[in-house]
Amino acid sequence: MQHRNRLLGGGIVLGVLILGVWFVIQQMRPPVLNGTAFDPGRTPPDVVMESTRGGEMRLSDLRGKYVVLFFGYTHCPDVCPTTMLKLRNMMAQLSPEEAEQVQVVFVSVDPERDTIERLKGFVESYNPSFIGLRGTPDALAQLATPLGIYYADQSQGETILFDHTASVLLIDPDGNLKLLWAPTLTAEEMAADLKALLR
Repeated sequence: MQHRNRLLGGGIVLGVLILGVWFVIQQMRPPVLNGTAFDPGRTPPDVVMESTRGGEMRLSDLRGKYVVLFFGYTHCPDVCPTTMLKLRNMMAQLSPEEAEQVQVVFVSVDPERDTIERLKGFVESYNPSFIGLRGTPDALAQLATPLGIYYADQSQGETILFDHTASVLLIDPDGNLKLLWAPTLTAEEMAADLKALLR
């Protein structure tokens, strides 16, 4: 009987050990993410722009946080409002502690029409924590082009219209490009990526 109990106890201990090892291995494995990963070590250009927070800002000023970066314009009729709403919903799914480690940044591709006041009203209507950036045409090109962000003014008369990349970029706390989120991803999928990375 004692021998049987010893075997049973040993089996339980072994089972717990195996479960513990499995758990550690799972924690060590990189998370499966919904976004497309960038090659390691790619960093966005550090360009000075005017910020809706007041004064000038560089992306490097936000080191220590995950930066969610989207390029658009305030007169956009469809893609920008849809994406900004998605980013608002993404942030709403994070805990307060998680949200504190994430910064959404909207960069205007139409600095001629997007005054800093208009830009501030636009981004903060989605979430008061969102930041808008506005640069000179040269500064915008210096930031957007190396990131593969396309934009082109197609405006005619009173109609303001830009073709532009609809994807969202994620920069890690060290300032490296981490993920590209395609327009087809949901707020839930983007939030899941952030939660996995913040563990």
